[in-house]
Amino acid sequence: DRFDANTYIKLTKALDRFDLVGDQGLDNSLSHVKSKVLVIAFTSDWLYTPEQNKEIVNAMLRIGKDASYLELDHKHGHDSFLINSPDFLRTVSAFLIGKTEEDKKEKRNSGSTHSRYDVKKEADFKIIDDWVEPSSKVLDLGCGKGALLEYLRDTKDVFGLGVDYDLNKATSCVARGVTVCQEDIRKVLSNLKDNSFDWVIFSRMVEELEEPGKVILEALRVGKRVAISFVNYSYWKNRYRFLRSGVRIRNEVYPDPWETSKLRNYFSVRDFELFCKDMRTEKIEFSIGRKVFHRGDWVKTCKFLPNLRAGLAIYELIKK
Repeated sequence: DRFDANTYIKLTKALDRFDLVGDQGLDNSLSHVKSKVLVIAFTSDWLYTPEQNKEIVNAMLRIGKDASYLELDHKHGHDSFLINSPDFLRTVSAFLIGKTEEDKKEKRNSGSTHSRYDVKKEADFKIIDDWVEPSSKVLDLGCGKGALLEYLRDTKDVFGLGVDYDLNKATSCVARGVTVCQEDIRKVLSNLKDNSFDWVIFSRMVEELEEPGKVILEALRVGKRVAISFVNYSYWKNRYRFLRSGVRIRNEVYPDPWETSKLRNYFSVRDFELFCKDMRTEKIEFSIGRKVFHRGDWVKTCKFLPNLRAGLAIYELIKK
């Protein structure tokens, strides 16, 4: 009962005749947008495809607008938005209303750490919080549910853009009021202009990327500074356990057996510093700035023999 046939025909004709790009290009057409925008695409939509929706969001991000992008995997084609879809309703509700009671409960509980992984996450956030200046522009790659960007926004008036491929995590970002793109990290980076962010953050994310070295260099093109944290694979306990048992390490940090694990490019402190040394001959020149090493408890810091003694490493890369 939403539309009668004549109304639907008129709406369709209006959409067909409307040229969003115009004579001046898409960026110019969207330059007057002042509101916060959420673009939702459906994978099976043949009329307004995900790629076309991404073009709109990419243009808005290029010109500094506050635009988020989510993509829903539906099989109903262009009519997906007419179907009673829990995912669609949840994302729209997250954008218009904000956090659910579950989100609020999670935030209340976030202050208490229950595992080593939680402690590591908190240590990570504290260091990055110390480094990022007020009113900075921050790109968080692999942002998860947007907790870091939300905190930086609320405490330091930071403008943040998060990137995460997981729909549920991206929806949580929207509920927090954090701008997010549910997209491949490399595609988002390729669309952004040089020096468009003050900081690009990889919070325990580099290990999960294909060809991570190329992605780091691309992040240095987009950002003036890059913060990278990672678990040091050459930590002495890892070496000892492998020497003693001869099998792949499994614990809270490395939970999966080899046969079921996803792509993981584990590396050491020394591996990373050799990469930084070798890559300085490339087009983008950069130097290592601050660096912090946490011991195996991810609380105490260490400076002596970090490749052996550090459990977690956090580096600042500065573009020259």
